[in-house]
Amino acid sequence: MITSTLLHHKYEEIEENGLNAISVKQEVIDNYLLDPRTDNRKGLSLVVNLDYELLENIYRVLEILKPVMPNQYFYPLSDIHLTVLSVVTVNDDFRYKENLVEEYDKIFCDVIPQIPEFLVNFEGLTISNGAIIMKGFYEFPLAELREALRNQITVNGIDFQERYKLMTAHSTVVRFKEVISNRKLLLEYMNLFKNLYLGSMVVKSIDFVCHDWYNSLSKKTVLKRYYLNQDHKALALI
Repeated sequence: MITSTLLHHKYEEIEENGLNAISVKQEVIDNYLLDPRTDNRKGLSLVVNLDYELLENIYRVLEILKPVMPNQYFYPLSDIHLTVLSVVTVNDDFRYKENLVEEYDKIFCDVIPQIPEFLVNFEGLTISNGAIIMKGFYEFPLAELREALRNQITVNGIDFQERYKLMTAHSTVVRFKEVISNRKLLLEYMNLFKNLYLGSMVVKSIDFVCHDWYNSLSKKTVLKRYYLNQDHKALALI
């Protein structure tokens, strides 16, 4: 069972790996960002769009960080999201298959409306070896939803290409597209924003999307929107 303590430990692990990499100048550079025209990767995911108030809060923080790392890739507010589940991980060989999408849709229609709406709190930023993320802490229904979806996809023998078992509720806001130029100052800001409360939102709907690695609005197709159960509310964060 995923608990709040486990989530804290996971984010601490991500941060430790990130700080270790950056301290020895081993950050991971996303080479696709150097020439986006060569990036043809696509995939299928269930994602949550963040509330406007949350995006306003993160915008203020990102505006502070931009002068510190001006040449890195800052996600447009329209692209910032929370991934519920990647069913076909973004890859170069992706081919859109209508029958596969329909099979997923049947499962999503059965599972998602049974799950209560749930709260996600975003509490601080952390740095990985290749990105800066917002740390999300969520109520139990998100974990329940992920497991129910995984189980039903497996039981029905449907192709499932989850790159790794997602347990966090993070949102990526910056990716590194070149070597970090001002490490000391960046890490000072990351320490300052480590526990900064960015806001919360109640997740009421989830989008099934065909998108690229960055969830770019210009390359995203919303295949369907599903609504969580409004009649039952989650009680507390895990």
